[in-house]
Amino acid sequence: MSKKIGTPLNVFSKMLENIGTGSYVQEPPHFSVDELNRTAQTLSAVGKQLGTNVEKLKALNDAYSRFIPSAFIETLGKQDVVSVKLGDCSQCEMTILFADIRGFTQISEQMSPTELFNYLNTYMQYVGPVVTKNGGFIDKYIGDGVMSLFPNCAADAIRCSTDILVAVQSFNETIRDSRHRMQVGIGIHTGPGYPFPHHSLTFCLVILGTIGFENRMDATVIADSVNVASRLEGLTKQFKVPIIVSDFTLRQVNLSDIGVESQYLGHVCLKGKKIPLPVHALWSCSDPVVFTDNHLVEALRQFESGHFQDCLDMLRKIDRSTSAECVDALSTVYEEQCVQYMKLGCPLHVGSTPLLMDVK
Repeated sequence: MSKKIGTPLNVFSKMLENIGTGSYVQEPPHFSVDELNRTAQTLSAVGKQLGTNVEKLKALNDAYSRFIPSAFIETLGKQDVVSVKLGDCSQCEMTILFADIRGFTQISEQMSPTELFNYLNTYMQYVGPVVTKNGGFIDKYIGDGVMSLFPNCAADAIRCSTDILVAVQSFNETIRDSRHRMQVGIGIHTGPGYPFPHHSLTFCLVILGTIGFENRMDATVIADSVNVASRLEGLTKQFKVPIIVSDFTLRQVNLSDIGVESQYLGHVCLKGKKIPLPVHALWSCSDPVVFTDNHLVEALRQFESGHFQDCLDMLRKIDRSTSAECVDALSTVYEEQCVQYMKLGCPLHVGSTPLLMDVK
């Protein structure tokens, strides 16, 4: 009798062991005793149901990850989205990238709401994988803009910025109506980038966490560097360049290693800031070098030395009819600033003379 009972118990034990290792679907064994057969069938059905529930849970987690990136949850030190609570946060150093479509209002006015949604989603299909490939994750979509975070290193964000430009070119090749082909502006910043040597390293960190109330939470990043990155993206409109990066970020990267070149644009006082931030334009080494005018380089040097008339004299030597659009735009910005400073006076500042930029 013990042998007859022992054999089914061993089989049941093995079935439970298989369920524990993820082998949920098992054919019920056949025994001569009806009670054992019913038990085997019940155990088999339980295993199948568990398997179905696990698959549903995996699908649910995959769905959650499309709204809350897994990298965000990992940064909070959580295992899954269920364990994330309101107020959970973590300090870390990240590079922030803002990408925004130029002239989006004009593009949107030519489309129906459905066409516009399809247009944006198609564009995001090109940009999203580029962010992921370069070690970042998208924190949020802001209308036609994308805010991405790069927790590993600043080089990832810079590499991503030039890859985004390539992706946008590929996107434009699919657009028949030339009015709907786009250009993007990109701003990149890590930490404050301001000359505050007396501050601790934590001043450079961002706070990543959850905000809201119990019934509606959102994942977000809170830091002054978020505003700076956004405003650097806004500067690309005035300087007519696709990518602008802060000097603090640039100094963390060996550009030659990632095939990128830069051009110093000046010390810029962004709106709401009292301390100027040195900024640079970026472009891929595979693109033509756009800043080649020696007169412009000398003009910037004269401006930062406070020699505004000498700056104007150098700017007037630039042949605007043949210069690149970005050279013309940068020259115009410096001309207007020189005239303003010569008329109203220059704000007191130790070091390089700043550009005052009213960028929101």
